[in-house]
Amino acid sequence: MPGRLNKIIGWFMRSLEIEMPPASVSEHSEVSRQRPDRPSNAENSGPAAPEQVPASTNLLPAEARAFLLALLDEQHSCDLQALSIYDREFIASLLNKLSTDDFEIPLLPEGATRIQKIINDPMSRAADYADIIKSDPALSTALIKMVNSPFYVAITPIKDLQLAVARVGLQQIQGLVVLTSLKSRILNARGLRREVEWLTELSLHMALVCQQLAPELSMSPSEAFTCGFMRNVEYFAILSVTAQHISAHQGAAVSTEALIEVLRRLGPSVHDLIIRSWGQDITELQIFMPPDELGNGVESHDRKEIQKRLDALQRIVIEAWSGTNPELVVEGLRSDSLKRAIESLLKSTEKS
Repeated sequence: MPGRLNKIIGWFMRSLEIEMPPASVSEHSEVSRQRPDRPSNAENSGPAAPEQVPASTNLLPAEARAFLLALLDEQHSCDLQALSIYDREFIASLLNKLSTDDFEIPLLPEGATRIQKIINDPMSRAADYADIIKSDPALSTALIKMVNSPFYVAITPIKDLQLAVARVGLQQIQGLVVLTSLKSRILNARGLRREVEWLTELSLHMALVCQQLAPELSMSPSEAFTCGFMRNVEYFAILSVTAQHISAHQGAAVSTEALIEVLRRLGPSVHDLIIRSWGQDITELQIFMPPDELGNGVESHDRKEIQKRLDALQRIVIEAWSGTNPELVVEGLRSDSLKRAIESLLKSTEKS
């Protein structure tokens, strides 16, 4: 287990001064959800008169904005002693699962695996992809919605799946398969519906914005799309384990503050585990590879700079989606390109 995780576990247990919880704890009543005490106040530095875009009419709720920004806020702190016993045992339980290799990493969805095989088949046709998509109504709906968004500028609405496949792209469809599968996996359990919806929409927004900014990110459109949707994939795995925990405790919910804490603390380690598990079946982007698997072409410093750039971009996406006018300044990205991408995003949310 990486040293980073051991340090987290040691810090946590010293803070709580409690023993690791037993496998089943069921006597706790439901804990009311709390809004994060401190949403991120991180700002991008920029020129005095930055580019701005009009606010969307379909806004992200204030509690969703606070939740999503807290996941990016390096200064966000959680007073563990102020949490309920149930919350603290929940955090300790997930840390224990991760440290003992008992943390369930979702398998790459079957649909994504089938699509990868077709991608590797030079004789494949758009109809082959459409057949896979037809078998999943939720995926079909998501694909048609995406292909008719402002990001694809369809002159007339597209309703045919084969046309949608040709328009969107194969790697993008694979990413959509992963998102819809992970979302369904969690929603089948109890609780966490709103957090899953927020993170699903954010992941898709990031994928589409990154795709439009592909030249600025020095990636192909399909690589940029994958980069965007993989940004938060670890949160879905953690939410899935959290949903199992809630179900095992008669539906007793964990607080938002405790949920943010496990997402922030466990996120990097879970992300690395997912990348190792899925491997090149889903992405060959080295910026997502665990540090010990990085190729010679990517320096640690370069990787951190790219991640910082994506963090800044995600803050802008959240703020714009919330109805504010964030400064459209991200190092390495042209402000006019960023403005066009955010405008497309806002038009897309208006139609959703």
